[in-house]
Amino acid sequence: MAAACCDILEKFGGEEARFISGDHWVVQVRPKQATLGASVLLLRRHATSLAGLSEAELIGFGRAVDELERRLRSAFDYDKINYLMLMMVDPHLHFHVLPRYAKTRSFAGFEWPDPGWPKPPDLQRGLEDPRALEAVRRALGTTS
Repeated sequence: MAAACCDILEKFGGEEARFISGDHWVVQVRPKQATLGASVLLLRRHATSLAGLSEAELIGFGRAVDELERRLRSAFDYDKINYLMLMMVDPHLHFHVLPRYAKTRSFAGFEWPDPGWPKPPDLQRGLEDPRALEAVRRALGTTS
């Protein structure tokens, strides 16, 4: 199990996908864009529950969420936002962050529907075009 956790940052795109980088948390563009701006918020160290976070990690979590939501709002003006902490496949503390949209958005020459709206997001569907992913990362900015 440890080997799978060691590469979780790479599994979700690594440095090329990263747009926020803090002491305890990083945020990367989700490789499958279930919705426009879908991201992954990952703890830098291995942990399997929120209860195991240190005070510094909890403070860092709040800062990362604040920065992430500010950037997503500025870039894509989402209608709602969902945080999913499932950890069924990857037992490493991380959240799938999904901006939600009542109507299909156009961005970077692509159409971005939110087929689950207003119900839970459909994580099985999504755009995986490298040009779209890079456009989303650029719109969200560089690491901070």
